[in-house]
Amino acid sequence: MSFIITIIMSIALLIAGLALIKQFYTVSQETQKDLDERTQQRLEQLLGEGQQVVIPFGQQTVDRGASYVFGLGILNIEDDADFVVEVTVSSVFDETNRELTAQEIEQLVPLPDDWFLFDGTAQHIPKNEQRVVSLLVDVPLTAPSGLYSFNVKVLKGGQQYDKIQKIRVTVT
Repeated sequence: MSFIITIIMSIALLIAGLALIKQFYTVSQETQKDLDERTQQRLEQLLGEGQQVVIPFGQQTVDRGASYVFGLGILNIEDDADFVVEVTVSSVFDETNRELTAQEIEQLVPLPDDWFLFDGTAQHIPKNEQRVVSLLVDVPLTAPSGLYSFNVKVLKGGQQYDKIQKIRVTVT
């Protein structure tokens, strides 16, 4: 009897795991579609001009509980390499335009992963090729109103590649 219960529980866990994987895949596909045509065109234009790392529209107003997709373009002008995207909190201003302390920021945004969904794994980009990375910001329902500024770094071999880009999210 316990063997049958174990098999049933194993099958249930397998089905739950497959459903979770399907959900992650669906969210990934939808995020890529959300990167609108205007952003794609601007990314192509800026990368075509030779900019190595670019976020064309880096400021957006987002309601609590809503999300927005930012586009990050990477142009590899050097030898083939693996690139990693890293997002960190830069500063936070409350609705009265007061800059919050590091401790206050830690309470609001303990990890940028709580706000951002993106592929943080190493991405291989051949020489003179470009890649577009979608950065989905998902504002928590508990986020107070204010201006949240994030640093977006692209690392090549553990070293910073080009300059840091900024994303500014105004929460209403």
